[in-house]
Amino acid sequence: MIDARKLLLLVAARALIGDATPVDVPKETAIRGTVGADALRARIVQQRRQLLAPPPKLTVSEWADRYRVVPSYSADAGPWITDRTPHLREIMDCFSDPSVNRVVFKKCARIGATEAGLNIIGYFIHQDPSRIMVVQPTVDDAKEFSKEQLGATISDTPVLAERVASGIKESSNTILLKSFPGGSIVMGGANSPRFFRRRTVRVIVLEEVNGYSSDIKAKGEGDQLKLAETRSATMTYRRKTYINSTPTTKGNCRITKEFESGDQRHRFVPCPSCNHFQTLVWEQLKYKDLPEPAYECIACKYHITASEKDAMLAKGEWRATRNTASTDTRSYTINALYSTFVPWTTLVREWIEAQDDKEALQTFTNLSLGEAWEDRELQDVQEALKARAKQYEPDGAAWRVPRAASALFCGVDKQHMELHAVVRAYGPGEQSWLIDRVVFRGDTTQPAVWAELDVWHREKRWRHEGGALLGIQGMCVDSSDDPNPVYEWTRPRLSSHVYAIKGGADPNASILPKKYTKTHLKSRLYSIGTQVVKKRLLARARMIAPIPYTLDAPGRGFMHFNERANEQYFAEFFSNVFERRAYRDKQVTMYVLPPGRKDESLDCEVYAYVALQLVAFNSTFNLEEEWVRVIEEGEKMQHPQPESEPPKPEPTNTGGWMSSVRRSGKWMP
Repeated sequence: MIDARKLLLLVAARALIGDATPVDVPKETAIRGTVGADALRARIVQQRRQLLAPPPKLTVSEWADRYRVVPSYSADAGPWITDRTPHLREIMDCFSDPSVNRVVFKKCARIGATEAGLNIIGYFIHQDPSRIMVVQPTVDDAKEFSKEQLGATISDTPVLAERVASGIKESSNTILLKSFPGGSIVMGGANSPRFFRRRTVRVIVLEEVNGYSSDIKAKGEGDQLKLAETRSATMTYRRKTYINSTPTTKGNCRITKEFESGDQRHRFVPCPSCNHFQTLVWEQLKYKDLPEPAYECIACKYHITASEKDAMLAKGEWRATRNTASTDTRSYTINALYSTFVPWTTLVREWIEAQDDKEALQTFTNLSLGEAWEDRELQDVQEALKARAKQYEPDGAAWRVPRAASALFCGVDKQHMELHAVVRAYGPGEQSWLIDRVVFRGDTTQPAVWAELDVWHREKRWRHEGGALLGIQGMCVDSSDDPNPVYEWTRPRLSSHVYAIKGGADPNASILPKKYTKTHLKSRLYSIGTQVVKKRLLARARMIAPIPYTLDAPGRGFMHFNERANEQYFAEFFSNVFERRAYRDKQVTMYVLPPGRKDESLDCEVYAYVALQLVAFNSTFNLEEEWVRVIEEGEKMQHPQPESEPPKPEPTNTGGWMSSVRRSGKWMP
């Protein structure tokens, strides 16, 4: 006999699979179970329809307005409202438009690009389940993004929380992998080549692509953008790619190149006075002699105030400025003048504070103006340096080192088949002069090229203008790649101030470490703060020379260059660019070498300067005292003292009668 409980379970099971066939039960059981079974059946069928019904067709912005909840990490926490960031509406809606496959967003900071990416991800979890790949600059960035932004968004947005596995111990849910019915989200770092292998996805989100390291490409793995987009190639017309980043330096900026490959859309907004549509540019924001900053309309010269800003921005529209038939990429660019989060007064203050600091000005250009930095002064600086990079000494003169110099220091950069060396003289106040530049060619894993360097280091002398002969006071040799030959060569020469060094990873590290590291070959290794030295030397190279220019007039910190500094030298010396890169879960600014460039001259100059610091650190060496000693030594060499006559010997006692007279002082005894 079937009791009422079993009857209800049977009815529920059939309802779940859509089977409405009545259950054949004994008469006495049917009387007791009919009412409860019918009610349960109706309730289950209704829930089944709700679960299996397709979600309403929405655009990404409509989905975000209806469902998305911004977590507490944001100052604008709570239900998402696209009207607060009207510039994001079209960008997000590209991903619910079947005709758009690829979107590039060249942006400033504080504009909502990452939040737009989270809305896109949420849409493809809830509305159109798909496999999603998110690429951050580093693996640590990906973990931080997952824990602090994506994870919080999923847990705070109910329609996402009920779809994404939440058990941390479940294999379908880890920090870098989230699973949901019909799809998944995999996250990783662009610094991990293996991450791009053996994956097929439909939706790709590439965050801050200018922070992607060039090391992978240099090692033959290929460009990370291409590696990532290859993962969705089989999805053809269904694939979706979102690429965003703030710009870096002109000529070396990935996001600028991607933006220029698209239809180049700019945001046009109407003037509240004349209704003329225009893009907002920094030059039109006026603040001098005004109570508060105001934007001057390019057409009617009306001053648009901050109180009119939001209404103007809400009426904006995106306009393509390039023929859309020639590209399948929609590309957008925007600056912080459009930001609803950043007041114009804040931007003006940041601009004024950056005026006396080139690096701060570059940061403002990248993060606030959303533009690639172009160092317009650099070309002028290089031309000025080339113009005065001439032989110090007059033709026929025997000296090579100018009179104001104290000592010589050398930096050696090791390549696989070459040793590059630069010798620079330093004087009081760290004024310096390029003296020599040499390349020793040979396999640096073999002893022959090191023997050649050894002879040069021991025997080479340069004559000081004061007359003294100077050898190399201190030398640093780079050991960052294949260090063993460097350790072996420097160990027996430590007493001659020859040091093995390598650049430290920390971009904020001081020039010298607190303590050296003892290597497995029992030599000393110093990890140095190359970023600090590069910043110092590149700033010194930009110092303006006095008129008329002389070899000793400029003074403290000034750098002189002779004929050894040719076109190649200056190309290498100014090869690095100042960019933001990921370091320990943070974006920091540092000097980096763009792909395809060489920087041997800069590295050698950095190592020569570190040699000066190490000699002073490990001894009582002082540039001022050394200069006095060198001048005195030169004077002795130029004006040797005549040899003095030997003193006449005292007469000795030979006996005889005169000796008694001398002893007594009398003529007679």
